[in-house]
Amino acid sequence: MAETSSLAPVGCAGMTLKQGGSLFRPPQGLQPSEEVLWVQQSETRNRGKSGVVSMMLIGSLFLASGLYYNILPILGIGILIIIGGIFVGYQSKTQGGVRYYLTNFRFVKSNHGRIVTELPRRMFRGKSFQQFLSVFKAPLQRGTVEMYAVQVLNPDTGNMAMNLGLLPGEIVKRLESINEEVYCKYCGRKNDSNANVCSNCGANL
Repeated sequence: MAETSSLAPVGCAGMTLKQGGSLFRPPQGLQPSEEVLWVQQSETRNRGKSGVVSMMLIGSLFLASGLYYNILPILGIGILIIIGGIFVGYQSKTQGGVRYYLTNFRFVKSNHGRIVTELPRRMFRGKSFQQFLSVFKAPLQRGTVEMYAVQVLNPDTGNMAMNLGLLPGEIVKRLESINEEVYCKYCGRKNDSNANVCSNCGANL
């Protein structure tokens, strides 16, 4: 699925990005010349909120029925469902702040604005996309858009580094081509994939 098109810059250190109608800032620790090319919000928070509401409603119904009819098993089920809803809510609160960023320097996983995992782009240079991306077609579509389950792998070990979740095919194709893109870590200029020195500042790539 490789494609030569690149992702367009959407922001840099200190800037506010807009995604899905909501504003947020890039993670702490980006360099002055580091640009965010792509960002993905973890779906944990949205799924968690809807899951908590559903579980609390269902649990409350079981609890009310158990109390009204004085049926202890139904009462117990209601209590267990409510406890499960509280747990899901806690998970959503602690993990719902996860975002994934692709910058001109690295792949980043952040949690509540703090970088927790990063892979420098130089690790992908000269690698086939199968060495740093695990892509499986999902058994569902969003409208006419085909969706893929995507994981970022450490190209040196093959271990999963980040789970990006479901992404549309167009984004997947662009991510597959990041091994062909070379950016200067000093000035941020994009260079030819076979370049050894930066065309802007002359730094060693």
